[in-house]
Amino acid sequence: MAGASEAMLRVYGVRHHGPGCARSLDTALDAFDPDVVLIEGPPDADDQLALLADAAASPPLALMIYDDKRPRDAAFYPFTAWSPETRAALWALRRGRSARFFDLPQSLRFQLRAEHPARQDPEDDPFTRLARAAGYPDHQRWWEHEIEQRVDDPSLFDAILEAITALRGDALWPDDPVEATREAWMRRELRRTCRKKGVRRVAVVCGAWHAPALLGDLPQARDDRQLKGLRRKKLKATWVPWTDDRLALRSGYGAGIDAPGWYGCLWAHASDAPQVWLTRAARLLREEGADVAAGHVIEAARLAGALAGLRGLSTPGLTELREAIEAVLCHGDPLPMRLIAERLEIGQSMGSVPEGTPAPPLARDIEAAQRRLRLKPRAFAEELELDLREPRAVEKSELLHRLGLLGVPWGTRQEATGRERGAFHEYWSLKWAVDFPLRIIEANVWGNTLVEAATARVATQARELRDLATLTELLDGAVLAALPEAVDEILEVLRARAALSTDIGRLMRALAPLIRVRRYGDARQTPSEHLDPVIEGLFERVLVGLPRACGSLDEDAARHMVDGIGQLHTSLALLEREDLLDEWREVLQRIAWDEDLAGLVRGRCGRLLLEAQLLDAGAMERLTATTLSPAVPAREAADWLEGMVRGSGLTLLHQDALWRALNEWLERLDEDDFRALLPILRRAFSDFSPPERRAMGERIRDLERPRAPDVLVRQAVDTARAARVLPVLRQVLGVSHVRG
Repeated sequence: MAGASEAMLRVYGVRHHGPGCARSLDTALDAFDPDVVLIEGPPDADDQLALLADAAASPPLALMIYDDKRPRDAAFYPFTAWSPETRAALWALRRGRSARFFDLPQSLRFQLRAEHPARQDPEDDPFTRLARAAGYPDHQRWWEHEIEQRVDDPSLFDAILEAITALRGDALWPDDPVEATREAWMRRELRRTCRKKGVRRVAVVCGAWHAPALLGDLPQARDDRQLKGLRRKKLKATWVPWTDDRLALRSGYGAGIDAPGWYGCLWAHASDAPQVWLTRAARLLREEGADVAAGHVIEAARLAGALAGLRGLSTPGLTELREAIEAVLCHGDPLPMRLIAERLEIGQSMGSVPEGTPAPPLARDIEAAQRRLRLKPRAFAEELELDLREPRAVEKSELLHRLGLLGVPWGTRQEATGRERGAFHEYWSLKWAVDFPLRIIEANVWGNTLVEAATARVATQARELRDLATLTELLDGAVLAALPEAVDEILEVLRARAALSTDIGRLMRALAPLIRVRRYGDARQTPSEHLDPVIEGLFERVLVGLPRACGSLDEDAARHMVDGIGQLHTSLALLEREDLLDEWREVLQRIAWDEDLAGLVRGRCGRLLLEAQLLDAGAMERLTATTLSPAVPAREAADWLEGMVRGSGLTLLHQDALWRALNEWLERLDEDDFRALLPILRRAFSDFSPPERRAMGERIRDLERPRAPDVLVRQAVDTARAARVLPVLRQVLGVSHVRG
């Protein structure tokens, strides 16, 4: 390169996250012994590079470059233990040499990429053309076999440079304006470095595609014109933990490899990687209960080697190993290969950053809480059970709820079943996502501590919300997160919204979570008596308006109303307020007997009364006879029937009056009405289990059979003969006295 003759220069073209390149680079740098190592990467993060050598830094990690005024404008640069960029930085840092990034600053890349979106055409990818010319179906397999499976070959970089130079030809100035500007910037930084006093040898580690563009006699004037007018902006940079699955192409944070677990194996075990890989696969399958023996591993290794030989390969690659594992270890079943892909090929490891890593105040507060509560972020799902009678468990629950309200859903609540149910227990599934640090940085605008930020965000959301049910759900979250100031704000907004609402359905759906909040408040020892006036006020409005709201409803509106009634009915049972329950049941009675209201709603109210044992046999018979009488339109009767039968099948089995009336009603229907109403009837009985439906069918069949009169047969008893049996009977039963 013109202007670079003052220092010796070596350019090492690599594949990002290539274990073969990384291993060969270590040897090449030892041989060249440079004073300065320039690495393709954002110079915005030069001051963070030294943290990579910290003993507490555990890859995979990613450099996050972001604008603190617009955190969503962020870029991530992943680093693994076997990334050539990682090896180059560690080589320099451990020897006291200079190491820095020399790519185009990220602020300029943001600007240029906004003006010139990337053009992606997989078929026109130059590496794909090169791979196909070499007889490979895609460039992934070409790189793996020709480059990454090499044990240690410093001459590798000369071969890469020759291949890429031929591939690029004369096109050293790309058509893409962003790529052209990147290479011009790198050339300028390279010239400046080589001209510095005392610099004798400079090593450059960059993507293989850029290597030819950094060498040769390229005019400086053209680069200056390309870079003219660019204005760099100061951005923030920090290290964040990364995960194996985010290194995979499928994740959306693709780093150019589709099997990071396999590449990690290549890095750690070099020439023994195929055997180690098969052993890991066998161990994983055995842990899942599969019948895999040592002999299977040997046979799989032989098959993989044979496949490699047939394809002209010196050693099996991931494709050959996949085929051998499926054929031998999985016995031809492709289903276990999903587990192999998820656990081995992708991997589940997650990196960690040193404690001194720069972070905004909110992130430091969250990290301190995680350490104090011993909740370590992990890339895989893990279950957590919390007993809320223990103070530490309550703190953990509050942390998870607060993060969820802040838009960082680290934990997902799981529904408890059976004997595990209880107000004092919570069940969570925890999984840390790599975009959570970015979300936390974005959330720092709400406050510098988790309590401050969650409170401010929830209060703002409450003021923006108009739907009562959503407001009460937000209140539920604020109570569980122990945010009293946010609770007060939501209650004020809730009172104002409820005073203006005339939609009874919305009021009922708003009451249900309010009652849950009241109930959970008791379990968590959180004062929530201030909710009682709000609950009572909304409840009184529902009692007054519900009967009138149930008239003149179309099908969708009726189902909407039934859903609200069901939610409120269930919630009132949790509240354990007999005065409110009595008032509610009176309203249900009015609706159930009012023939002018929607049939579906009347039927549902009747069913709730039946389950509460407030409809005796006589009342049920009168209600059924009235509703299924010939005077009632068939569609209205069918709607009532659907509302009545939905629920427990056991309760209905003993309602003989209902089954007799239903049987007579069906017999009266003409063929057209029957066909029209059949979908409704099927839907009404669809939730019952097969045994319940079978028992109902037998009940209807029994209604058609004449009942035999009860006959009491009395016969004379020979007491003398019976007395001889009693001693034996006492001995059999083990009792001292049997009455004759």
